[in-house]
Amino acid sequence: MDKTTTWLVRAAAVIVIIVGWVSYLDPYLKKQDEIRSNKNYENQLRQANQRCEKLEKISYYQLLDLVKSGQITRINLSANNGLSEVKTKNNTFAASIAPDKELLALFSANNIDIAVGSCL
Repeated sequence: MDKTTTWLVRAAAVIVIIVGWVSYLDPYLKKQDEIRSNKNYENQLRQANQRCEKLEKISYYQLLDLVKSGQITRINLSANNGLSEVKTKNNTFAASIAPDKELLALFSANNIDIAVGSCL
């Protein structure tokens, strides 16, 4: 075998090894990205919950009174059934809200902006 053929065989072997190594690492790297993004989500959720914990809590009936008086501008419903953020024209509160069709209809009837996510 001459020198050119030898180097071509070596180069082809290196390429095969690199392609095999990358295809082997690809699922591992994707899994690491997924783990990293889950940690980011968990951090964001924890920070949102901490912001909610600092807010003044209102009862369900106080929430209904605020809705009926037209004071609420936005509600961030908790995605994990924790505290939801209730923004009024003058203040921000936290409330435990279990969303149901009637309550969501009441929010819509009063033109309240609804989002999902605790204390965004």
